[in-house]
Amino acid sequence: PSQISLILYPYISALKDNQTAINLTSVIVKISTLISLLLYIPIIIWGSEIITFIYGEQYKGLNLSLNILFAAMIFDGIVSLLFNHFGGKGKPIYGIYMSIISITVIVMTGFLLVPQFGVSGTAMVRLIAAFWASIFFIYLFVRQNGIINTFLIRSRDIRIFKQIINQKI
Repeated sequence: PSQISLILYPYISALKDNQTAINLTSVIVKISTLISLLLYIPIIIWGSEIITFIYGEQYKGLNLSLNILFAAMIFDGIVSLLFNHFGGKGKPIYGIYMSIISITVIVMTGFLLVPQFGVSGTAMVRLIAAFWASIFFIYLFVRQNGIINTFLIRSRDIRIFKQIINQKI
């Protein structure tokens, strides 16, 4: 999602119609979140084996941290997509608000969770910060688009996605 959001920023800023920009962002958020969730399934099921295969037996215990960080990555992807939508629509100031939220959450939860849980605590801190940053952007976006239009895939989204693929939007 983060790489897609880099393309989203200039594309959204070039669109004149605000509703088209909202529809496009909504479709991309839905598809990216769905793909990320589908990719999360193997991490949940075979995370320990994947870690052992890539890094070796000594890192086998990091499965919990991997799961937590993958969940944080999903929230970070949503944040990145929505931030670039708002940035493309002339509201890059929202990035500063998101940074303030993230830093505040990291500092507050870091003192509590890292000494208690070590590496897993650090992953939890990252997840909590990503969650609250995503809540901030989701709130801003849902005010314009509605929760159902933002996250529920519908037939209209398939048409928009086909237009994106054919570059006729």
